[in-house]
Amino acid sequence: MFAWKVIHNGLATQANKKARCLEHQSTCIVCGDECEDGYHAIMQCPHAVNLRTAMRMKWQLPAERDLKFSGPIWLLRIVDAQPVDKAACLLIFWRAWFIRNELTHSLRKISIEGSISFLENYWEKLCRTRQQGIPDDKGKAPINSMPQPAGERRSSVAGKWSAPSEGWIKINVDGAFKSNGDASLGVVIRDDAGTVLLSAWRVVANASCAEEVEIMACREGIALAAQWTPRRAILESDCSRAIKYLSNPEEQRTSSAFVIREAKGVGRKSS
Repeated sequence: MFAWKVIHNGLATQANKKARCLEHQSTCIVCGDECEDGYHAIMQCPHAVNLRTAMRMKWQLPAERDLKFSGPIWLLRIVDAQPVDKAACLLIFWRAWFIRNELTHSLRKISIEGSISFLENYWEKLCRTRQQGIPDDKGKAPINSMPQPAGERRSSVAGKWSAPSEGWIKINVDGAFKSNGDASLGVVIRDDAGTVLLSAWRVVANASCAEEVEIMACREGIALAAQWTPRRAILESDCSRAIKYLSNPEEQRTSSAFVIREAKGVGRKSS
């Protein structure tokens, strides 16, 4: 998903926010030196360069001279040209974007040592899961298709959209699920005047159930609002279970508990 957003210029950078009239300046908030587009955010900003320099002591990574901007599809060209593990490169690029978000949204500084430890541990667990096909200590494993829970049917009659209070935004989310694991989710964010500020959708592969997709839609909506329109927000979903789980995440033992806690964590950071 991260790579798809980079390729399609979908990251919530300062340049993209300015182009959508959500910000007045496109200058990078982290370094203050250049216009922050996707390439600058994950490749040129000093924190991203420092991370790659440190990780070269641990992993085999391409030299900086091979990471130059080459047009709109620069990420595809960089990844395709590398003889090293492409997934490892993408993981480091994603980590640079994560650090950028922590610095801009919560002012939390993450040490290089902390990022190195995270990347090494995460990569080890991913490789173990991929090779063995068994869950690791956090339950990460290939997801098997599960039937849709009973009682998940909803009315096909859509209610009239109601505007949030003045100064607030409303995040409407929805998910669709098929028994073969194919799924998709959608997000629409409007202001108190009903103006659409942002809309997005994406396909979800190997989803386990409709409930999981609905909760993923909630997480996606909260994350997009935090990145693009950080205001007081109301989340609206037609899945009562998802809303119930998000209201009491610590008490849940559902298979989607991790997604629930992640969505709740994103919401706390944006508040």
